[in-house]
Parts: sequence; C-alpha cells; structure tokens
Amino acid sequence: MKVVVPAKLKSSRVPDKNWRPFHQDKCLVEIKIEQLLELFKPEDIYLSCDSASKITVAKHYGINFSLRNPLLAADATAWSDVVTGIVTEIPCAEEEEILWAEVTSPLFNEYSRLLELWEQNKSHHDSLLSVNEVRDFLIDAKGRAVNFNYGRWHCPSQELEPLYSMDSTFIMSKKNIFYFNYPVGKKPLLYINQQQSIEIDTLQQFEMSQRLFTEQQTV
Repeated sequence: MKVVVPAKLKSSRVPDKNWRPFHQDKCLVEIKIEQLLELFKPEDIYLSCDSASKITVAKHYGINFSLRNPLLAADATAWSDVVTGIVTEIPCAEEEEILWAEVTSPLFNEYSRLLELWEQNKSHHDSLLSVNEVRDFLIDAKGRAVNFNYGRWHCPSQELEPLYSMDSTFIMSKKNIFYFNYPVGKKPLLYINQQQSIEIDTLQQFEMSQRLFTEQQTV
C-alpha cells in the first residue's frame, strides 16, 4: 500500500493553512506525516505539493516528494481531477492500494483500526472512506426535514436514522481510482470514526482543532 499526503502551498480560506504552525511549531503536514509514520514505512509515503520548496519537509522525514502540477492546486480544478492527477504520479502497480490522507484532519489518527477493518472486509468492497456519524435533526435550505418528520411524527433523537459526513481518509486501488475518477466506488466500506473528527476549512475550525489536538496530547 502506498500513502498520499496531499498538501498544496496556498489556501484560499485560511492563509497557509497546511504549512502555518499548528502545534509546538509543527504544521498540519508535519503532524500528519508523523501520524502515518507510526504505521507505514517512509518509502511508501508520498508528499504531494505544488511547490518544490517543500521538498525539505519530505527529506526531513525520509519520505518521497511528488511535485504537483500547478493546475492540480487551483481552486477551479475539480477535486476528482486533482485526485487522479496526483495518483498518476505515484509509482506503483495498477492493482496496488492507495491510502489518501488529508492533512486537514489532524484529530484523526485511527489508521491502525481503519486498516484492520479494511483487511477484514475488503473482499466485499471496492473502497473505504472514513466518516463521522451524524445524529442531529437535519433540515435542508428550504426548511424540509431530511432525516425526521415534523409534527406528531417527530421522533426522539436516539431513534434518528444515522447519517454520515465524509472525513479525510480513503483507500482504493490505483486502477479503481482511475476507473471511477474518484477515490470512492460503488461499494464503499464506511469506517465510522471512533472520535469525531474536524476537517479544517475555516480559521474557526483551525483554532478549534488546535485546542482539541493539544488536549489530546496531554491525556
């Protein structure tokens, strides 16, 4: 299995999100690499970035560096094209599995359990994705109930049908990523995070994740 750590240089909502200090002078990229090195060999990990200046980070940890085409770091580029474009540069067999690990979810570090679940069940699935379970009363933009009903049909929260939000980790073979043009297929295995994760997209989420991450380290 190969591991991809995608981390473009710039971020539109949070300036330098992937590379600014997050915890003890380490950025999100460094934290994610250290988490992955607990399980994976350095030679199986690939840092993908559109700036050659970040090769020093890869060298520091002894992992591989893949210089990304600038088009694959542009906000206007479809995410599915970003995934397939990055995976194209990973030297591995078509049948080999690739784990995609977003640096924007520093609170997620359940890779050992995730891999164990995948090995036990992958014969029945074409992909795996990590998800957060959502058991809230959800309403769409038009005020329509999504997973419950108004009036006398309003159910207790414990009876809500669970829904799931996609998180930050995917597993799929290189061949299937190209086939589906996405890292999730028709029969995905859902890995339900044991602890709620936050995928950082705003400054508020960045700061909240900093506090929670610091608390995790002191437990």
